[in-house]
Amino acid sequence: MWPVENKLKLISYRSPKKHDIMLIIRFIFSSPEQDNSKSLIGTLQYRQFEVIGGYYFVWNKFKKVEIDRIKTLIGEENQDKEFQSLYAATKPTILFVRSKQTGTDMFVDNSYNENKDMLSNWHSIQNLEPLPKKNVFEFVQNLERCEINTHIFLLVLHDFRKQNELLLKSRTRDNPGKIVRYGYIKGLADIISNPIQVPFAPQEKCYAQTVWLNNEKIRNPGYLLNKKLPHVIAWFDVSFDSETVRYYFDSASAQLDITKAKPFIISSNIDEFSYFSMESVHIFDLRETMNKIYYMIHIMKEKLSAETSQKIKQALIEMVEIIDRTYQTRLKTYFDVPLFSTI
Repeated sequence: MWPVENKLKLISYRSPKKHDIMLIIRFIFSSPEQDNSKSLIGTLQYRQFEVIGGYYFVWNKFKKVEIDRIKTLIGEENQDKEFQSLYAATKPTILFVRSKQTGTDMFVDNSYNENKDMLSNWHSIQNLEPLPKKNVFEFVQNLERCEINTHIFLLVLHDFRKQNELLLKSRTRDNPGKIVRYGYIKGLADIISNPIQVPFAPQEKCYAQTVWLNNEKIRNPGYLLNKKLPHVIAWFDVSFDSETVRYYFDSASAQLDITKAKPFIISSNIDEFSYFSMESVHIFDLRETMNKIYYMIHIMKEKLSAETSQKIKQALIEMVEIIDRTYQTRLKTYFDVPLFSTI
């Protein structure tokens, strides 16, 4: 048994409260309307780049010297895979970025699409259609976040259901339904947009040209497999008066389509997830979820830096404390265990 389970048994009994799951989802996963305002879960995101500009990508609108510069940045060894990856998306896009090798939580620069160095270094972008700043922000905020977002969501469901009734209101039913089971689904997702990344100015380096390289054989996080992205979504069953209905929740749908950048998708209509091919369905397991969250924070030591890993851990603790204060939950207790002290 996970150590925290024993601790929770010692806490005195409270009368259960009823909570609307949609209000909780919006509280955690929705970004405020202001530009560059993160969602609560977005505070855990750190990237190796900051976006200076973003546009729809059209080769024939670039000058030859700029096309040659992009190919040089990518390098001959990776060009085939990079361009396969770029055109695996139905709407190719380009991001001009400033590299941050040890990680940054500043996703989109304040001078987005107006930076003088970028405009003078890439003359042809005046011929391109710009991407909305809000879309780019949501995209970067959700990039490679589907698995950790899903497991944090499942942990929230688990803790709420231990102390409260979690309900979902349906427009087609008189009474709300009660959440009774939950878990996650692994599969492959179509990508609508997959930006190529280039430095915004000559003095900048570039640590990644496209977001995902195409890999025909091996399934790795952050890499395309046969032009599809390994993706994870949550499911939960809702018991209404006469039937039980399964709902699906994609907590990082914005990483698949920068042209729309919906922060999340939730529905019982499986057709709304036609972009997602389900491969395996898993029921929630507390130990597995905690180990996944630990691993995805710990790995940042290797990908970014030990300091950034600590920042992400601190952001996680601050996030669960906010949820605990708002809803009188006990999420913080799950992280008061020796495993997380090793990060």
